[in-house]
Amino acid sequence: MKNKWFSLIGVLLAVILAVSACAPAATPTPTPTPRPAPTKVPATPVPGVECMGDLCPEEGAELTVSGWGGESEQNVVRDSIARFSQHYPDIKVNFEPI
Repeated sequence: MKNKWFSLIGVLLAVILAVSACAPAATPTPTPTPRPAPTKVPATPVPGVECMGDLCPEEGAELTVSGWGGESEQNVVRDSIARFSQHYPDIKVNFEPI
């Protein structure tokens, strides 16, 4: 009778160890670090250029646009840049096809 209880306890311990070894490891949840509030730089509105909410293009602003594709896709980008330049003539746009 004693051997039966020792065998039962041994089997139960083996099962418990096997189940605990297969359990996923506990991963700690990272605490988010607070980000500093963005500093708002007031833009000087360019005369005759409309602003989008708080966003105003700065005088002498320059954009570089790159894209890839065939000649037809590059023509679409060039047409879009031309329309953009009509609305924002003081912003220089450089197109660099890749």
